[in-house]
Amino acid sequence: MAATTTDNPFTVWLAEALRERGWNNADLARQARIGPSTISQWFTVGQLPRGQQQEKLAAALGVDRDFIPHLVALSKGEQLEGAIAEPPIVCTTKNAVAEGILPEVAAELAKLPPHVQALVLDLLPIVKRIAAKGE
Repeated sequence: MAATTTDNPFTVWLAEALRERGWNNADLARQARIGPSTISQWFTVGQLPRGQQQEKLAAALGVDRDFIPHLVALSKGEQLEGAIAEPPIVCTTKNAVAEGILPEVAAELAKLPPHVQALVLDLLPIVKRIAAKGE
């Protein structure tokens, strides 16, 4: 599991993605063909992936190739208009409730653009884990 000292959307998401796969930084480095020291810098000093690193990372983790640039932009405090390809699965109230989201929240989530829905659903396990620690 990756140890993270930076707290931005990219590193939070990446740490969770690695945890879900049971990977550590070295596993990601092998799968993405990115130097381990580069990956370490993402977590320790908040450096963000650029260009081909983003593409390699998306391929290794099996996410839409436009998802990583979106997270990187959010981590810089920016927003990319139209940068996220529409994911094939759109949130519905039914599948959001199945993910443990309250029906009222699920109905509001279903109104958001698909790329925002995907980001929220990707972050949901992190939110659940943080909430569980607070109880």
